[in-house]
Amino acid sequence: MDKFTGLQYLMIDIANHAPLGLGKQTYQTRISWVEEQVSKGNKRGDMLKDLYEIAKDSEWKDKPLFVKALLALEDFCEDRESGHLVGFDASSSGVQLMSAMTGCESGCRATGLIDQDRRANFYAEVGERQSEILGYPLKTAEKEAKSAGMTVFYGSTAEPKKVYGKGTPELSAFYEAIHQIAPKAMWMLGGLLSSWQPFAKQHSWTMPDGTNVQVKNMVSTTANVKIDELNGTGFKYCWYENEGEERGKKNAANVVHATDAYLLRSLVRRCGYNLEEVINAYKHLSQEHTKRYKENRPDASVGKGFFKFDHYLKQYERSLVIDTCILKYINRSTVSLLEKDHIIGLMTACVDMLSHNPFEIVTVHDDFKCHPNNMNHLRHHYNSIMAAICDSDLCTDLLHQVSKVEKPEGGQDRRYTELSNQIKEANYGIN
Repeated sequence: MDKFTGLQYLMIDIANHAPLGLGKQTYQTRISWVEEQVSKGNKRGDMLKDLYEIAKDSEWKDKPLFVKALLALEDFCEDRESGHLVGFDASSSGVQLMSAMTGCESGCRATGLIDQDRRANFYAEVGERQSEILGYPLKTAEKEAKSAGMTVFYGSTAEPKKVYGKGTPELSAFYEAIHQIAPKAMWMLGGLLSSWQPFAKQHSWTMPDGTNVQVKNMVSTTANVKIDELNGTGFKYCWYENEGEERGKKNAANVVHATDAYLLRSLVRRCGYNLEEVINAYKHLSQEHTKRYKENRPDASVGKGFFKFDHYLKQYERSLVIDTCILKYINRSTVSLLEKDHIIGLMTACVDMLSHNPFEIVTVHDDFKCHPNNMNHLRHHYNSIMAAICDSDLCTDLLHQVSKVEKPEGGQDRRYTELSNQIKEANYGIN
């Protein structure tokens, strides 16, 4: 993973919000553009003149954020401290997560998780592939692919038809392109759509950090109300009731959004970790790891810890996701109950956290903000969490939980260690 200084992240932030589409270019292109604008100023007071002229001469959606970043750069030039936060967005977060969970190399490449020197653009790739399949270029291929594709991974069929028309060659080529670029994400979508329990009033599952997700199925009901005192004049009243339905698509969006929220919580925990808890956990983990190496004993001891520890251990045993929630409950006795891979994964997470001081981040869905000086650490933790999700059994675990089907013993190993190692070095998973 390429690392940058706080000043360079500030330049990237300025370019991201400029009205030139630079956010889809490589980091170096964005930095170079800002450096070029700054170099035009002859005096120190004129260095930002051309950038401010851009803000004066035009209007666009991100203009306030562009000006805000310029003010932070001005603070830097005047040696003033700044509390400015730089924000990085995930690249097509839903498809990215589904591709990581299913070990889809093609989907991970199209969403920036691998192929480190290339800034991925999922919907542009879909549009280009669609045009190749059709044999002629579409005028607004990327825009139409994004409009149609934003909801397709959540089970929508109406939006693609709205964009391309029902039964058209363009619609057929769109689906073919999606299946070629993100085949395993589409496979997971099929599994989520099939997980619907007919007439169940709610679907529930547990995430790797022990968060219980319960989604009630709310059905819209309408009744006509007449008022005798107003000579029969009435109105239509609509409300929602918790009722089951025979068929439904909601699991697709709900499960992916819940995983997105889990990723967010995990990132907050790793960036703003509790120093004392992590140091204590790492001490016991490293001692246990050394002890087993000397005794040539890789297996965990058999036994029970206490409620909280056992609760988080159960989440790992079920999903195989390395999650830091358990660190708080690791001590001299409980550490012996962890298996070797779990210990090594937690030790790695501890080392990553202890490499920096705890810092706060601000999250809005798939947008992550922090001080520019901390962005290297935030990006590293994001990659580590995505890699842990890839090198786990989370997809299978969630599908079995939602559909209420027991996971078979000794099933297929769906961990993707080689791909997860590539994800750890991602440059453009968030950017």
